[in-house]
Amino acid sequence: MARPPLDCWLAGRMNRDTVPSGPELRGWLVERLKELVDHARHGSPFYCRHLAGVRGADLDSLEDFAQLPMITADHLRAKPDALLSVSRDDIERVVTLSSSGTTGEPKRIFHTADDLKATVDFFGWGMSNMVEPGGTAL
Repeated sequence: MARPPLDCWLAGRMNRDTVPSGPELRGWLVERLKELVDHARHGSPFYCRHLAGVRGADLDSLEDFAQLPMITADHLRAKPDALLSVSRDDIERVVTLSSSGTTGEPKRIFHTADDLKATVDFFGWGMSNMVEPGGTAL
C-alpha cells in the first residue's frame, strides 16, 4: 500500500526515508520550535521583548511552547513590521488579510521566498490527495 502523500511530504521535510513515529515527530518539532524562538528573539526587537527570558534551549516539550506569550491579532495590526525577524530586503510578498470572522483593521502578513516555496510545496502534496496525476484542480 502506498504511503499517503502528506506522510511522504513530512518525511521529506525531516530528511528521512520513512515516516516518523509519534515521539520522533514531536522531537523534530521541538527542535524546529527551539530554532524558531531563538531566530525570532535575535532578529526582532519586538520578539526580544515579547520573549524576554525565554531561550530555545530551555524548551523541552511541545507543552513548554503552550506557556509562551501569545501573539494576538492586535500585535499583527498595530505594527506588523515589528514582528519581522528578517531584513525587509528578504520579503518577497506582503499580503493584507481581512476575514469575515474578524473585525477591525486588516492584518499584514510578510513572506520570504522560502515561505512561498514551502507553501507551494505543501499545497502540491496536499492537493495530490484529491487530484490524480494529470488531473486538474481550480
